Amino acid sequence: MELIGFLAVAALTLAGVMRMKKRHARRSATPLGLDPADAAELDAIAQRVLWERLGERSSALAARLRLVLTRGVPPRGLAPVAEGQPWRLTFADGTVVAVTAPRRADLVELLLCLSLGEVTLVGHRFVGDDVVLAFASGDRVVRVTAVGVP
Repeated sequence: MELIGFLAVAALTLAGVMRMKKRHARRSATPLGLDPADAAELDAIAQRVLWERLGERSSALAARLRLVLTRGVPPRGLAPVAEGQPWRLTFADGTVVAVTAPRRADLVELLLCLSLGEVTLVGHRFVGDDVVLAFASGDRVVRVTAVGVP
């Protein structure tokens, strides 16, 4: 009789452990061991925050460039910040924006044009949250993309 009681307790304990392992396996499907429903909710919140921040960046960039574009304010300086980071483009009115280009040579060419003579803003177009700016110096036209505000 004692043996049967012992086996019953052992079987119940083993069943409880197996049930806990199954629950834990479902929860540990995420890197932090969260319940999948909680992880999905956190992902949704993170996406909303990301889109809000992108909207703020876009609005800040548009606000900075609005006067520059409408008044045709000339650029005055271009400087690299750090390797692999956007460069800082400064306009005559003190406006500063972060810019990139498809090729590093485009940024260097704009820097060279700025150091050699007069550069004028000849065009722009909006591409998503960014603004592609076209600058001319003599017969050269250089395009850079304003990607944010430093």
